[in-house]
Amino acid sequence: MDKHTLGHAGSGMLDNLQAAQQPLQRDQHARQWGSGGQHANEAPAAEQPPALPWLAAAQQRNPHLTPEVAQAQAIVEAQREATKARELELQIEGKKLEREKVRHRVQTQPRAIDPNKIKLEFAMPEDIDTATVTYLVDPFLPRQCVVGFFGRGGTAKSSFLATMAAMISHNASTVWISAEELKGWITARHIKAGGAPGSLMVFAGIETDEQSRQQIQVFDIYEHLDATINMANITAMNAGTPPVRLVVLDTAVALTIWPSGQSPNDDASVKRLLAYMQTLAEKHDVTIAFIGHNNKRSSQNTEHFEDMVAGAGAWVTSPRVAFAHARDKREEHSYVMRLAKPQLTPRFLVTYKTEAVHTLAQRADAPASVLCKAVLGECVWGEDESARLFDAATGKDAEEDTGRALDQKMTTVTQVIEALVKTVYVTHAGQDVTRDMVHSVLNRVVNGRRWKDVDEMLRMAHFQYRIDVVRGANNQVLYRKAQLT
Repeated sequence: MDKHTLGHAGSGMLDNLQAAQQPLQRDQHARQWGSGGQHANEAPAAEQPPALPWLAAAQQRNPHLTPEVAQAQAIVEAQREATKARELELQIEGKKLEREKVRHRVQTQPRAIDPNKIKLEFAMPEDIDTATVTYLVDPFLPRQCVVGFFGRGGTAKSSFLATMAAMISHNASTVWISAEELKGWITARHIKAGGAPGSLMVFAGIETDEQSRQQIQVFDIYEHLDATINMANITAMNAGTPPVRLVVLDTAVALTIWPSGQSPNDDASVKRLLAYMQTLAEKHDVTIAFIGHNNKRSSQNTEHFEDMVAGAGAWVTSPRVAFAHARDKREEHSYVMRLAKPQLTPRFLVTYKTEAVHTLAQRADAPASVLCKAVLGECVWGEDESARLFDAATGKDAEEDTGRALDQKMTTVTQVIEALVKTVYVTHAGQDVTRDMVHSVLNRVVNGRRWKDVDEMLRMAHFQYRIDVVRGANNQVLYRKAQLT
């Protein structure tokens, strides 16, 4: 029964109630009984059928109401109770169905595609000649590939890619889509870095109103990248400039509107995005270079570069090529970039410096705000050699040296204390022990800094070693067995 009929005596319900009345007795005519329980004038009161229990109960609850009104109210109450019972029954059935779905892991199956629309290609001998890799800039930008450039803020990633765009500008155009830099900065840096005029197109917005030419700035890789590359190629062709061969996304995370249930921290979501970008790279014959950031809390681990990246590790493992940028702590305005995913080439590292090409703001008593290009330096090939140079530039080797020195210090302190305990309690029990006596046991001289560490350790752990540090003649340091008190 529809719950929207509450408060009205439904004809079906009334029919059922009337059908529940006792059948007519022999020699009784239907006209003797009025509809709705009213008594016909012809029928004597003694021949009325007994009232139904639920009608009698309703009349007893409301003795002030006429029988007709009491019957109508009883019907409404019965409808209300029946509706509540039905709703409760539907809720129980719904919960049972949900439990069954969870138990059997029932999931909505995706719509199957027509098999005739699937395109497959056989591997043939003639394909061998076409299986090559070419570069826009060797070995940094392979054609028709997705390439990731990762690093902490201030490692000149944008300057590096701007230099790449300028280097290819006489033969290829670049589309630059940024969520972090102003359009004027991008174009000024390109021209000042040696880029050909008209070879760089910057995403300015998406027209939403043909009359007012109103634009929005929100860009989504899934929704807008394909159309942007198409429009850029049309624009380049009409302007007589080289075709688009490089697309820069700064940054990929900020330029993606993530669907519900997806995020840049999820490997599956990132793999899906990069697979889509790779499809566009092959479709339009472009290299898509995207910029990403490193996790500020991570260490510069040359063995596991994917752990350095903010977000999912798939940002490094899924693109065809990925690089890690870092500041060279040994020299100002110097940087290193190491190949993080050696898929197309062996591991290598390149050094570079930044050189100011345009001044944004000049200051009398502080450094100016400038736009820079990258000046490439030495390129070092090899797993071990590139790792060694990366560690030297980022200071990791110095940290390891510090760690080794600390370990060596603690080892020396431990050895001295062990020798002291043996000398004070065994070989020279009851005597004051000098540092020279300990040197004789160790067969080497311990410097004064380590002895200070030893004395501090003995004071801190006096309850354990029970050795007092005292001063003798000529202020000589002596060690003796502590007296129990």
